[in-house]
Amino acid sequence: RIDPGRADVGALLAAADLLIHPARHELGGLVLLEAMVAGLPTLCTSACGFAEHVTRAEAGTVLDGPFRQAHLDEALAAMLASPLEPLGEAGLAHAASVDLHGMHDRIADEIEAVGQGRAGA
Repeated sequence: RIDPGRADVGALLAAADLLIHPARHELGGLVLLEAMVAGLPTLCTSACGFAEHVTRAEAGTVLDGPFRQAHLDEALAAMLASPLEPLGEAGLAHAASVDLHGMHDRIADEIEAVGQGRAGA
């Protein structure tokens, strides 16, 4: 089911203890960046394109594929058994030090540069 956009996503993130995003196929996973900006620890899979930010920030746990429910269950139990605040703080620090908001423009610039390079070849 695909729901339309919501105006209360920030409030939902603020009310949560952690974000779980066990994607099997996900090019971006923008919700991972949104969670970091909200200081929300994250449990996700490496199938998410932005999972590298969770890893770099040490803002949660990234599970390698292929997806296994038992691995997700174990990782969730481990996260819940440990303090979550340091993960949220790490995500906030990473979000403050990296331009997460300008990535779309940067990606578009890179695509245009590649296209221009091919046009001149």
